[in-house]
Amino acid sequence: MRHQGWVVGSFALVAAVACSTKAPDAAQLPVTSPVTCVSIGPVVRPALATLHPGDTLRLQIDSMVCGFSGVAHFRWLSSDTAVGTVDSASGLIHARSKGVAAIIAAMLEEPTVKGAAALQVVP
Repeated sequence: MRHQGWVVGSFALVAAVACSTKAPDAAQLPVTSPVTCVSIGPVVRPALATLHPGDTLRLQIDSMVCGFSGVAHFRWLSSDTAVGTVDSASGLIHARSKGVAAIIAAMLEEPTVKGAAALQVVP
């Protein structure tokens, strides 16, 4: 389910309380109501970068994606390479000319998971 840019899913939380030294049978474990898992991000920092032509800036990314464990890898791209380019692996922006562009990070393991920052290049 999507809600205002957040990806939301559900999973059941299983919990047991042992009152004796005997381990409970898995069939006897109580299941609580579903717990919501909220994917955060990816969040690109800074969200807005104002640079001059010739400037560079390396973007940072934070993310927590439900159902994904391990290190996430991202591919970077610019919506307008005349304004600014970005190294696809490192997120290093090179400001080129006056204008505005979106710098987008797409998760390689799940390409529909994306984050973005705004790049403004001023004279």
